[in-house]
Amino acid sequence: MPRGKTTIAEVYALACLALPRKDEKQQVMASLQSVRLLVSRSTIVKSCAKYFDVGLVLGLFSRALNLEDLYKTHKEFLFDANSDDVLGVVSMVFLKIEQLLPAANWPAQEKGVFFANTAAILLRSYMRLSDKQVDYWYARLIQFCSWKYLVRKYSR
Repeated sequence: MPRGKTTIAEVYALACLALPRKDEKQQVMASLQSVRLLVSRSTIVKSCAKYFDVGLVLGLFSRALNLEDLYKTHKEFLFDANSDDVLGVVSMVFLKIEQLLPAANWPAQEKGVFFANTAAILLRSYMRLSDKQVDYWYARLIQFCSWKYLVRKYSR
């Protein structure tokens, strides 16, 4: 368990990791509704602690992602999940995420990984899309990102 208070931005990122787990999904979704409350944040952290070392994951997040700026600007990213303008949506999201890159001189593959992780947090935690919508939009966002960065393969 992490020491001290977990920020709202960190909890949104942790929720993204807990939401795919069917046994945790309902509880995490309910907690996301009131994530500003410490009790709700604690619920998400405890759900995640069942599966991985939360402190270690938060350390990785702090080094690899720009969670605080994503939290501050996430409303600029929101789009209509039923939109027919797929290219317009993915282009807008790509440009917004690119602005969050901590280092402009990262290799294309690292930028792609940053983009993929940020997009997953945006779709799952901030927008709270259904699994089907997450799959649809995530695939299109990754296709666009791969084309822009000319990344042919993502490492896992």
